[in-house]
Amino acid sequence: MLLAVNATSYGDPPGGAGLRARRLFGALTGFDLLFLLAEDTPMDVVPPGAEVRRLPVRASAPLRRWLSLRLPDEGDLLFTDHYPSLPHPPTVVTLHDCGRPFRRGLIRRHLARAAAVVAVSDTVRRAWGATTAFVVPNGVAVTDRALPPGDHLLVVDPAKGPCPGIRSLGREVREAGRGRAWIPQDRLFDEMARAAAVLVPSRAEGFGMVALEAMALGRPVVVPDLPAFREVLSDHPFYVGEGGWGEAAARALAAPEERLAAARRHARGFTWERAAERLRAAIEEVSRRRGCTRGT
Repeated sequence: MLLAVNATSYGDPPGGAGLRARRLFGALTGFDLLFLLAEDTPMDVVPPGAEVRRLPVRASAPLRRWLSLRLPDEGDLLFTDHYPSLPHPPTVVTLHDCGRPFRRGLIRRHLARAAAVVAVSDTVRRAWGATTAFVVPNGVAVTDRALPPGDHLLVVDPAKGPCPGIRSLGREVREAGRGRAWIPQDRLFDEMARAAAVLVPSRAEGFGMVALEAMALGRPVVVPDLPAFREVLSDHPFYVGEGGWGEAAARALAAPEERLAAARRHARGFTWERAAERLRAAIEEVSRRRGCTRGT
């Protein structure tokens, strides 16, 4: 079976969704892969062995131009993020977040035409009312890093929101991430491994991949109390409560090693291999319903 992956929305840098595409489809065995790339999509998103085709659009192009892009109709299934969806091949739409209001109507029209919907968490599935969506979570790809933690606080993706009150702790505050303060993933892992505590100030979240990765590295994590964090991270991070970010960060800095070890085990249970098995089950169900045939 040939799986076509619409990766034209992943620019340079590719962001979390692009990194997910590489890891998830790279862990999925037994299928042929065709990655459709924009002119500015980096090869970082393509797993080894996948066929690649460049299409005449840039990921940074205006939305109207990107939506008018004619995708090739080859493949037994087409995977795409949010939109567009096609009648052929049958399209599987992946939802990564809970949606921005001005795009929800547009995306819902594509969801209605899709052969199936995949959500990265049950929180996202419920936010879209996609009751029949397959939940295929992200994984973590961290390895043990022999880096002694420093004395500083690391704020990841600071563009997502403020962390008021943390400077009162008298610690150095550094910033990094995949947003405006973009750094490559391996360097981000090193930065998180060196921090005394990692703070993720999201105002909205569909999964919480960075926070999960920080936990997998054994660092105490501070996050706002959001449904996706509760679903994915459980009770392992330090949630911002009435005392604010400063109080939550102080608790994180005093975290006992047993709690950090439990959080690390929980986070490392999210593997790309397990995610790929969930995706395989979704593919088999869609194939059964649509009458797709396995082949090369």
